[in-house]
Amino acid sequence: MYCLPYLERIRKLKLERLDVRRLRFDILFVYKMLFGLVLLDFRMFFTLSPVDYTRGHCYKLLLPNYNTDIRKYFSRFVLSKSGMNSLHLLTSVV
Repeated sequence: MYCLPYLERIRKLKLERLDVRRLRFDILFVYKMLFGLVLLDFRMFFTLSPVDYTRGHCYKLLLPNYNTDIRKYFSRFVLSKSGMNSLHLLTSVV
């Protein structure tokens, strides 16, 4: 198993790629923060959008605007529209 490339190993073991697992964990953790299932306030990282037409729910999250790159890239949550919308595509590749 050690001699196989990474993608072959995870395919044989029926696992997901590391980037997909990290993205899934981030999405689940943001959900838990939003609904108070962890002791961390989501308002430290996000704000709720004041717009009320968000495709069937009122939980559109906005990242705050930062003036410095340090604070902008410090956040653990690197959830972009393309990342969240392509999660089903990433999981079907393996």
